[in-house]
Amino acid sequence: MGEESSMNAVGNNIKKFRKRENMTQQALAERLNVTRQAVSQWENGNTQPDLDTLAVIAGVFGVDMMEVIYGDKKASSSDCAIRPRKKYIVWCVMFALLALTVLFVLTVFYPKDPFINNLNGFSISPNAIIYEDLEFYLEPLLYLFISIAVLNGVSLIWDVRIGHKSIKIGVLIVALAFLLFYYAMGIIYHGGNLPEAIYHFEVFVDNNPAFFLVPGIGLFLGLNGLKTEHNTAKQYP
Repeated sequence: MGEESSMNAVGNNIKKFRKRENMTQQALAERLNVTRQAVSQWENGNTQPDLDTLAVIAGVFGVDMMEVIYGDKKASSSDCAIRPRKKYIVWCVMFALLALTVLFVLTVFYPKDPFINNLNGFSISPNAIIYEDLEFYLEPLLYLFISIAVLNGVSLIWDVRIGHKSIKIGVLIVALAFLLFYYAMGIIYHGGNLPEAIYHFEVFVDNNPAFFLVPGIGLFLGLNGLKTEHNTAKQYP
């Protein structure tokens, strides 16, 4: 009886939020990549969406998952609305400051005279060598931080996230693996030889640091909402 009442509550909440957004069952179904019949079954209390789907539903309506499950009375709506915005603002500002810090360091160490005129001709100045190393390690982080800052800013007005937890974790792993591979191979490259294919990959990425916008997007999408969904799953199995 309790389970049936819970399903009815979730269905009523989904229906209430859907009507509040002037959204049809078909429109909601398309946003969730499910059938209209599935939405109808939820709203009638015959079935209930799983936690991953509940998280996506909450994102579509711009509310906390607890509001979808329990309604406005049991989910302090003011906190639910403010908390995500505060999180995105804090992360947006933090990563923007990190990007500015990296840009400042690169600007300060940029060599005015990269070459030295000596008896044997021209040679690279020590400052240019230092800057080359800084550029290799820091410039990718500049684009990484920029992408994360921008996505946090965009999330203030539009929910940017991956609904399925398994895909989310997969994207996060790929992004982290790419970063680890780049820096590990870069350290090896500076200390010795690399296989030709890996060497060309390192040179390509090093010459196109804007490519690091992609793993930055992957890190954001992989982490956005992951902790909240994990804690919700532990508290409400």
